[in-house]
Amino acid sequence: TNSSAKLEASPLFFARGGYIVADFDRSGDYADYWSSSVYSISNAYYLHFYATYVAPVSLSGRGVGRSVRCLAR
Repeated sequence: TNSSAKLEASPLFFARGGYIVADFDRSGDYADYWSSSVYSISNAYYLHFYATYVAPVSLSGRGVGRSVRCLAR
C-alpha cells in the first residue's frame, strides 16, 4: 500500500524521525526506516513515508543515518 493512514493504524509505531547526514533533517516531517535487504556495498533499501504517502521501496547510500526499527504500540 502507499497509504500512510494504513501504516499508522498498524500495531507498530513508525515515528517520523527524519534522518541524519551531517545534522538532523526534517525530524517530525517524515520517516525513513532501513530494510534488512542490502542493494550493494554502498546502498540499501528503506521505507520512506510522509503524512499522506508511503514509498515502500526506496534506495539510498548506507552512510545516511535512518531509523533501524519501529516500536510496538
